[in-house]
Amino acid sequence: MCVLCDEAITNPICLDCLGKSMEQWAEAIKPTIVKGLAEKAWLFKSYTHEGTKCVVCGNNINICAHCFCKEVYEWLQEEHSETTESFLVCFNYEIRSPCKF
Repeated sequence: MCVLCDEAITNPICLDCLGKSMEQWAEAIKPTIVKGLAEKAWLFKSYTHEGTKCVVCGNNINICAHCFCKEVYEWLQEEHSETTESFLVCFNYEIRSPCKF
């Protein structure tokens, strides 16, 4: 279960693997935001404890891809709004869907 939304983790990709993909995306779109993305991922490191395993690397996961991508998307909206559409093309984990929070 995700510790932020209390829903089942249905896309088991850890923050490290997802963050690396986001950094690669940022390098291609707007390299100046890479540092900000890395800082966002680091903020969530304290949530990593025994839980679901990442299908890519085997790390533990306690935050779902939806919650992490939603946080990054909101940061991009505030700081780099010109990148949000491109971000959603690559990392839309139901971010535009209505959610309970």
